[in-house]
Parts: sequence; structure tokens; C-alpha cells
Amino acid sequence: MKLLFKIFTLCILFSCINSFADEKYEDLDGIFIKAVDNYPALKKNEFAIGATILPFDPYFYGFGVTLGYTRYFNKKLGWEVLSGDFIFNIQSPVTAAIVERTANAADPVEPTDIEQTQFMVNSNLKYVLSYGKNIFLDKHIRLNRTEILGGIGVAGTSGRLGTTGGSGGTYILINLGFQLDFSISKTMSWKLEYMNHFNTNIGKDELTRREGNNFLELGEFKAMLAWRF
Repeated sequence: MKLLFKIFTLCILFSCINSFADEKYEDLDGIFIKAVDNYPALKKNEFAIGATILPFDPYFYGFGVTLGYTRYFNKKLGWEVLSGDFIFNIQSPVTAAIVERTANAADPVEPTDIEQTQFMVNSNLKYVLSYGKNIFLDKHIRLNRTEILGGIGVAGTSGRLGTTGGSGGTYILINLGFQLDFSISKTMSWKLEYMNHFNTNIGKDELTRREGNNFLELGEFKAMLAWRF
């Protein structure tokens, strides 16, 4: 399943990079015409707040709050200077089954013994793949754009799978994702994002080192409200 989502993310990225629109001219009674519509310059700074979900961890489902600040250099390039996710976890049926099955064992497993994501802090570069306009409710003209994001991050966890009473760890991540932006005014927009975090395993205690973490090697979804200034 992890490999499937990694392949899906890379396919989306490569298909977007290799998608270019042809510039065509229409012939109207022997006269070549071309429609030109400039995309207006947006504000340079952006603050976003919203909700995030990590639905792919087999042991705990993560829900949380996300905050972020982005600086745009021009209409094509931007830098998400800082993005922070604060995660709350709800145990999955798998965890409940493990706890129940080991309840009478000599060393029973408690939910707090299983590694859980507590926070993630990221910094990503943004590249605008496309931008345009749409008509909302046949009345309001709204701007939209799609972006790819890539960068690095840090994740903090509690617990340590396989270690009773483990204190968790800090991990270095490589990020790759894409974002949809729908403007609702000159200064506000809705944003939808999918981000895949690839765990480098850097920062692990060698005594309890494991090959990867399910909850970090799969993606998270975000829905945000952004304010530009």
C-alpha cells in the first residue's frame, strides 16, 4: 500500500510537468486572431490555517490543525517558509485488537507504547504548474492555480513501536506533494493539499531502529483557508 501511494504521487508529478498547452490561432475569414487574458498579480505573502488528516497509519488515525506562511517571489515560484501540523490521534481497530489480545500476557501492549505522530514542521518550495479563471455559480469570476511542493521536514512522535514505554523520536522527512488553490476574493482563498512524507530514518535510536514508519511514509490531506497580504 505504501509503494502504491508513492507511485501515485510520482505519476501525478511527472504527468503535470509534462503537460503543456499548445498555443493556437484561430482563422476568422482569413484573419488570425488570438485571445489574450492576463493573470493578475497576487499578494506576495500568504498565511494559511486549516485542518489536516493522516488516514493511512494502521495503528492510529491522525487529525490536527495546520498553520503555514508562504512567500511568493513571482507568479510561478514561492517558498512555504514554515508549515506546522499539530496532530491528535485516535486508535484504529488494529491497535484495539493488539491491546485486547495482549491484555493477559506477561508484557501487555498499551496504546501509549505504539508510536504516534505528534507534530510535523516543514519547509517547501512551490512551483505553479497552471493558473486560470473559473466562473462560480454563473456569476463570480474566481482565480485558481495548481502547485507542486517539495522540501524537507521534521516529525516528532511519542511512544516507540516494539518498545514498552518508549519515548518516541524525531525524524527527518523529504516532502513531495501538490496543492489546489481557489481564490474567493482578492485576499482570501481555499486550498486543498496532498503531501507525501518520505521518512529518511535519520534521527532514529540505533537500538530500536526500524525500517520505515507506516504513518510517516504515507500521505496527509489538508484543507485550508489562506489570507494574502
